[in-house]
Amino acid sequence: MKKSLFILLMLVAATMSGNAYDFEVDGIYYNIDGENAIVTTKNSSSFVSGCYSGDVTIPETVTYNGTTYTVTSIGYLAFASCNNLTSVSIPNTVTTIGDNAFSSCKSLTGIEIPGSVTAIGIRAFGDCYKLVSLTIHNAAASIGDYAFYSCDKLANVDLGDGVTSIGDKAFYSCDSLRSIVIPHSVMSIGVSAFESCKVLNSVSIGNFVQTIGEKAFYDCSTLANVDMGSCSPSVGEFAFKSCTKLTSVNITDISAWCGITFTSQYSNPCFYARHMYLDGEEITDMVIPDGTPSIGAYAFYNCESFIGITIPSSVLFIGRQAFCGCAGVAAMTVAGDNVCYDSREDCNAIIETSSNELIAGCMNSVIPGTVVSIADSAFYHCTEITQIDIPNSVVSIGGKSFLGCSYLRRLTIGDGVKTIGEKGFMNCERLNTLSMGSAVEAIGDEAFSGCQKLERLVIPNSVKTIGANAFYACAKLISVEMGNSVQSIGYHAFNGCTNLDTVNITDLEAWCNISFASMYSNPCCIPRKIFLNGERVTELIIPDGVTSIGAYAFYYVSVSPIVIPSSVTSIGNSAFGYSGSVVYSHIVDPMSVTMGSNVFYSPFHGRTLYVPVGTLTAYQASSEWSDWFDNIIEMAYNGDVDGDGSLNIADVTYLIDVLLSVGEVPAYCDVDGDGEVNIKDVTDLIDMLLARN
Repeated sequence: MKKSLFILLMLVAATMSGNAYDFEVDGIYYNIDGENAIVTTKNSSSFVSGCYSGDVTIPETVTYNGTTYTVTSIGYLAFASCNNLTSVSIPNTVTTIGDNAFSSCKSLTGIEIPGSVTAIGIRAFGDCYKLVSLTIHNAAASIGDYAFYSCDKLANVDLGDGVTSIGDKAFYSCDSLRSIVIPHSVMSIGVSAFESCKVLNSVSIGNFVQTIGEKAFYDCSTLANVDMGSCSPSVGEFAFKSCTKLTSVNITDISAWCGITFTSQYSNPCFYARHMYLDGEEITDMVIPDGTPSIGAYAFYNCESFIGITIPSSVLFIGRQAFCGCAGVAAMTVAGDNVCYDSREDCNAIIETSSNELIAGCMNSVIPGTVVSIADSAFYHCTEITQIDIPNSVVSIGGKSFLGCSYLRRLTIGDGVKTIGEKGFMNCERLNTLSMGSAVEAIGDEAFSGCQKLERLVIPNSVKTIGANAFYACAKLISVEMGNSVQSIGYHAFNGCTNLDTVNITDLEAWCNISFASMYSNPCCIPRKIFLNGERVTELIIPDGVTSIGAYAFYYVSVSPIVIPSSVTSIGNSAFGYSGSVVYSHIVDPMSVTMGSNVFYSPFHGRTLYVPVGTLTAYQASSEWSDWFDNIIEMAYNGDVDGDGSLNIADVTYLIDVLLSVGEVPAYCDVDGDGEVNIKDVTDLIDMLLARN
């Protein structure tokens, strides 16, 4: 067995050390390919260090055994890891440079690629740390993926006029590259092609580029200027993301620019540059040329230098957020004979005629009474707007529609609006007057988040859902009037409303049924109090007939006693957390109630739970109840019908109100214990009071 293993290892070693070439001439190794020769490495294994050093000149032809071969290719790994290779001269006969051909040649400082080359392979010069200059002599070449990956010292790149494509991560992390001119011959720029070129300052893109890949210039953190030729490429996600030093984008053809397909705002260099130039002149009045058929999504995103926008009759399509963030625009005009868009009633906005949706607005926009919806981001970062009146005709307000309108002070939402989209009015920092229409049903996530000056909030009775973080960090908010139709309030909806003092409700039963996602979904947990029809609730008596009490419903609300009727069948998480030192439960079978976690959580001692006669053992056996009370006491028919722990005139008033009300009469109002609640119980209760006095 040992002898067989030794023979096998010897065979493997022989294979690994075998020749990788057909012949050698003047220190250069070749493989034969018909009438051509391919430059290769001496060693068959990529794990063996390169065999070339110093200055190497590859000949156009080479003769071996009387046959002359044309050198047409530099093969896979031919010069890889030749750490002492300082220069290579490549002849005009070479058409391909193979994958990893010169990778990790750590002393190579410059390379010139002749016009004959049509393909530069994957990672052909990757990790050539000392490579300073690259010149491609008008070769109609494709530059492979990772071709010059992480060439840290590469500062001078001349791509000539023939390169057709630049592969994925071809110049990734070339940290000394300051400028790049992409010639008109280039059709595609790959994914992350120039990502993380940290000192890249200027980019010029040729006229015929059709695709710019995802993250093509991502994190080029010193990139300041982009020159875009008259091309209309598709531009991938995050192509210019984190290019935070961009100051200018220069174009030569507005119509061509309008035809670009941007995947997102981060695909557009204008997102950071904020200034656009046409043939070197800054554009302030953007007049789309007649004949332009469409304007792509995000086309002029964040072009803050614009003061006017004019749309001709030829434009039949405008993509989403095409003019988003153009904060300086004072006038928007659509040609009167445009069949798809209009600026009706001189409204200074762009409206899609068929849908009556306002898709773009500006600081002087007046929303016409025929508009039915406001598109996502329609007024995004229109920082000069001070007031907005949304007419009754509008049914929906899109996401981010008024996000960042930092000088908006007064907002009136008409009675037709049903939905307010997520982040609809987020970071309207000076908004202090809000009138919300009577038809609003849904307030989206973060809809009013960061409205730091908002002081009073009235949620109309129509509202059913309030989204997560809807009023997050409204630090000056002092009062909330909550409508009686709210069914759910999202996570942390009122978190950060640190000055909130008053939360008023009109229907205690409706409040019990709200689904609160977290403790800060409930505005009451901040002031620790709740008001019912303008009166502060100090003694919390849950109405008879209530079947469920939602999670966090009275979390941190300072009330005592708490009276829970026999109709309750479920109580949510932390519903009475940190609340009520005295609790009266009229539930006969505590085991039948669905209990959330920590329903009565409190770190304080001395709490007392009163339970119906005959149920003491059941309550003591239920940890959801017994864990949070030091004392559990059976209630007797002692006349304390309001459950506040004492017998007084308030019990008489409460009992009379119960008898006069419509609905089920609580059993605990049976003062005389005869099984019925009637006027005799009132007289008996008065007699009990008189007897005490």
